[in-house]
Parts: sequence; C-alpha cells; structure tokens
Amino acid sequence: MLAMKLGWLKWHYVLVYGTLGSLMPYLPVYCRQMGLSPSQIGLVSGVFGVAVLISPPLYTALADRWANNRRLIGLCYAVAAVAVAALAARGTFPAIFAAHLLFSLGFTAMIPMLDGLTFSVLHAPADEGDPAGAVAQKPPYQSIRIFGSVGWMIPGFLLAALVAFHVADLTVSYTAMGLCVACCVLGLATVFALPQRRATKEKASALPTVEALRVFARPPVAAYMTALCALFIASSIYFMFYPLYLDQLGIDTALIGLITNLGVLVELPFMIASAWMIRRFGFKGVMIFGALCVQVRLILMAAWPTPLVAIGTQIFHGPTVVALYLLPPMFINDQADERYRSSIQGLKAVLVFGIARIVGSVWGGRLGETSLGAAFAAASVLAGVAVLVLLFVFRDAKASSPPHRSAG
Repeated sequence: MLAMKLGWLKWHYVLVYGTLGSLMPYLPVYCRQMGLSPSQIGLVSGVFGVAVLISPPLYTALADRWANNRRLIGLCYAVAAVAVAALAARGTFPAIFAAHLLFSLGFTAMIPMLDGLTFSVLHAPADEGDPAGAVAQKPPYQSIRIFGSVGWMIPGFLLAALVAFHVADLTVSYTAMGLCVACCVLGLATVFALPQRRATKEKASALPTVEALRVFARPPVAAYMTALCALFIASSIYFMFYPLYLDQLGIDTALIGLITNLGVLVELPFMIASAWMIRRFGFKGVMIFGALCVQVRLILMAAWPTPLVAIGTQIFHGPTVVALYLLPPMFINDQADERYRSSIQGLKAVLVFGIARIVGSVWGGRLGETSLGAAFAAASVLAGVAVLVLLFVFRDAKASSPPHRSAG
C-alpha cells in the first residue's frame, strides 16, 4: 500500500517537473522568436510570480480545508494544458502574456500541493496491510523529489534529438509546448491514483494560511526566508536570461534543453547525497554552500561571456538546486503540523516564487536592456547579500521530529 502511494507520487513529480522542463527553457527563446524585447520577456516571465500570489495560497488552503489535493491538482493540470495550447496559437506580446498568466495560475499551485501531499504521506501512520515497521522505513523526501529532476531532463533529451533532423528553431519551440501539453494530459489522466490526504482530527483555529503566516514571523524562519527571497530574485534573473545568453553566444536552440540537462545531471548526485551533506556540514552549511554557488555562477557569466564558461557553470547547478528547491520545503515542513501542511508550502511559494520572481523579472528585464552581463552582475551582488544573512543572521531551527532531515 505504501509502496503504491510513493510510486504514484514519484510519477507525478516526473510529470509536474516535465511540464516545467518542457516550457521554461524554451519560453524566453520563443518570445524572442516572436519579436519581444528583453523588457517584454521580463514581463512575461514576471507574470509567473503574479500568479504565485494568487494560486498557491488559494489552492493549498482549500487542500488543507478539504484534505483533498487530488481534484485540485487535476484542475491545475487541465488549466495548464489549455494555456500552453493557447500560447502556441498566437505569437503577439498580449497573447503570450495572457497565455503564460493562465498557465501560471494553473501550474504554480501544483508543486506546493504535491509537496504537501508527499509530506502528509511521509508523516502518516501505517495503513492496514502495510508490513510491520513501514513507518520507520519510509524514505526521505529527497528520494521522492529526485524524480522531479528526472522529469525535467526528459524533454531536453527528446528535443536535443531534433538537432539530427536540422529542424527550424521555431519548430523546436512548438515541439517543446507539445511535450508540455502531453505531460499535463498524462497527469490529468492519472491524478486520482494519487494517495488521498488523511483528515486531521484537530480542527484549525483559524484559516490554514493564517496559521502558516504566524510560523513565518518566528525569527529563525524570517531570517531564512529573507535570504531565500534574495537568492530567488538573483536566480530568477539567471533562469530568465540563461537561454537567451546561450542563444547570443551562437548555441543551437535545440541544444538549450540538453545544456540545462547537464546541470540536472550534476544535480542528481547532490540530491542523493543531500541527507549525508546535512549530517556532515549541517543544514546551514549546505545552504551557505548553495548560495555561494549561485553567486559564483553569476559572477563568471557576467565577467567571461563565452560558450565554455556558459556551459561550464552548470557544474554549480547541483548545490544551487539543493539550496533553492530541495531544502526549503523540508525546512518549512519542519515548522508545520497536519492542519496547515499544504498551506505553509503555499505561503513559501508566494514569497519565493511570487514576490521574488516578480522583482527579479522586472528588475532583470530593465537591466537586460543594457546587457545580459549587467543583469548577471547585479544578481550576483544580491546573492552575496543572501550569503551574509545566512552566515550571520540565520540560526537553524530544527523541528522536534524531522524524519526527512535525518533520514539517510
């Protein structure tokens, strides 16, 4: 029973991150192909952050209220599929902006809801029919989340194969959007295979999101989120302009996904070793190392804009992803209980995927009008601020019972 639940969770991590990996590396290039300026590309990218201010808190609060993530995740898949089909239909700035807004309103709630459901399963008591000791043998979160990294890679490898057929760059973009829709359709078709949330006996005294907000006011959590927001502003500039940076350096559009996959290949061993890294260097030490990698990558790309440096900096991707995408949901979950386990993930998404994404996209878009190097240089300064906050202000506040932190 437990093995089946975990299997379907892994499958949906593949699909959710496959959806993202099909679209995000190619969206800036598609925008450029349609004649959009760097400022317009920044606005299109920034609308993702606007959607995060709306969808995750709404959907995750409903998920906690109803103890039902599955139908809401299915709705998100459906909205995202329709939006990407619309994105491919019209190539004007208003149409692209509106379609990406619709996609973002559907997609942005999926990851926090899937994370909340995963943590709920990992914290749940054993079901009838599970072998003795099943609770003690539950895997750590990172062993499930790693399937998201696999999902991200698959579209890049498939699209890289188009190079052999010498297809046009615009065809690559349309194929990427087709893969995105396919992931959404597969997710919608299998969404009811996901495990159901267990209902909590204790009723929340307030809206789940309000209770989650109180957690973020605690000093250790506030310091951590300050550093994380700074890192996400810096990283949003990197992720928005990295495909254009490769394109400016003369790298084939169809190879962009393959190059990003090099970073994901570096990411996998770091994901696998993350539990050991936390035991050996501490949660704070791993976060600082990841933040330094964000800063160094940006500095190198700003100072030496060559294909070798652009591709070589993917070596920093593993620690970056661990610090930005793996450790935050684990840390935030350590502060939660079952009444607001999804809501607290949604609130985290508002701050780092929402507000930080908007600031990074708009600010980066303006800097990008001057040069991509200037945008990367400014982002590196902000990443340095995050390093200082983590080093001198943040104190790691561990939950009393964090099985996913200590699991090996």
